Amino acid sequence: HAASVDEPHRPAAQRHTHLLSGRRPRQASPDQLEIAALNRRRHLVRCIPGHPNPFTPGFATTNGNRPLYPVIYLDALVVKVKDGAHVRNKAAHIAVGVDVDGIKHVLGIWVQTSEGAKFWAGVCAERANRGIKDVFFLVCDGLKGLPEVVGSVWPQTIVQTCIVHLIRNTFRLASRRDWDALKRDLRPIYTAVNADAARAALDELAERWGQRYPAIIRLWENSWEEFIPFLDYDVEIRKVLCSTNAIESLNARYR
Repeated sequence: HAASVDEPHRPAAQRHTHLLSGRRPRQASPDQLEIAALNRRRHLVRCIPGHPNPFTPGFATTNGNRPLYPVIYLDALVVKVKDGAHVRNKAAHIAVGVDVDGIKHVLGIWVQTSEGAKFWAGVCAERANRGIKDVFFLVCDGLKGLPEVVGSVWPQTIVQTCIVHLIRNTFRLASRRDWDALKRDLRPIYTAVNADAARAALDELAERWGQRYPAIIRLWENSWEEFIPFLDYDVEIRKVLCSTNAIESLNARYR
């Protein structure tokens, strides 16, 4: 009964006097029941120490943002959302941060019509206002305009393009019959010992494929500054920085 939720501290005999008097209880409206249940949930959240607060904006899994994240991953997942009588494709923007202890935190999920650097600018500014003072690396899918957005919020942050997205976009510009050969020629670029060796491998790629697929060479040239930062580090750190797989594993669960 609604009174049991709304007045949990009263004795049962007082809460159910209608059973003694023979009177029919007044039917609670759906709005009253929803408000009573919500108030009860808020009461429980306050009473349980360390319980994550589900009433803050976004989808934070912690009681607040850390002031420093060594790595933050940004990516958008296209999902089907029921909008009135229609089902539409929308972009779920997801931010995941890795703290100094190596623990991943879902910093937020925001659903918009499409992905764009302008929206990510608002997300980064909101995260900064809520306590994130600095980020060492921000790994993203190479969205145009995103490095400038990140630099305006966290000037010292290094933006790293996900090499999985970069390779995926490369294959989209090539004929399927050339995929195997391109795969062999791309590997020396992202497995190079340093940026100079990667540059030499890219020059070889351009010499072999530049005439047939000039768009592929332009793609790599335009992404070069955001591609090479991870090459300055050891293999163990490269595995963390080179892709947005930390989010991809979550996307499979969301779908």
